[in-house]
Amino acid sequence: VGIGTNNPQSQFEIVRDGNPAVHSLTTYRNAAGQSTAQFNFARGSEASPTIVQNGDVIGELVFNAYTGSNFTAGQVANIFAKVNGTVTSSPFSAPTDLIFATSATGTAYNSPRMTIKSDGNVGIGTSSPSTSLHVVNTAVGSSTLRLDNLNSGGAMYLTKGSTDIMFNGSADTWTGGGSTNDAALGAYQSNIKFFTANSGAEKMRLNAAGELMIG
Repeated sequence: VGIGTNNPQSQFEIVRDGNPAVHSLTTYRNAAGQSTAQFNFARGSEASPTIVQNGDVIGELVFNAYTGSNFTAGQVANIFAKVNGTVTSSPFSAPTDLIFATSATGTAYNSPRMTIKSDGNVGIGTSSPSTSLHVVNTAVGSSTLRLDNLNSGGAMYLTKGSTDIMFNGSADTWTGGGSTNDAALGAYQSNIKFFTANSGAEKMRLNAAGELMIG
């Protein structure tokens, strides 16, 4: 079906020449509810659908740019939901990741940039985040994480019990807190503790009274 075109390139296509093509979903009601765009996927056929499997893409939003000859080869970004794990039917469970992909300068196709795993972990630059937020940067000489506050009084908070900042390198590391680290800065019971790679022992402490203990 084509709206604004007599040559639709898909089952349903809206074309508008000279103005933006807009598809709106609007709901008016005096109860809870919302407009919904829904993506459904099943294996098998309409007459005999079967359960999804690991690796299946359930739905996708695709952004195509005109290449000079077509749109098909110009996929510059997409967002898709992909099953990633063991699927069970009773009770139904299909662990699914949400993946965001973009195309960089000088590349013809897009690559995954951010992944929200089925367990809630978020990976930027990695599809296998091991923590709530896992950022990986492979660019030489560039920063991995930057936090800017344009107003006064801003702060970065690490809360809940004992909190640590770990510094990991490629050699001369020690194992502490379940991981291998070059050094660590930890906060525990109003003390700030400093650790270095020599056996992972505490080297310096600043206590709540402002006293600095070294060694």
